[in-house]
Amino acid sequence: MSSRQTLVKTLRILAVAVLTAALSAVPAHAGDYYWDAGGGIDTS
Repeated sequence: MSSRQTLVKTLRILAVAVLTAALSAVPAHAGDYYWDAGGGIDTS
């Protein structure tokens, strides 16, 4: 069970890292639209 919990935590960390990288790789205009939709955060 302990090793399974460690695996789950590792997968969660990897998922967050992948999502962060994906958002960083989004084209600038798409990123601006995303942040505007998410609360008007200006990324320019």
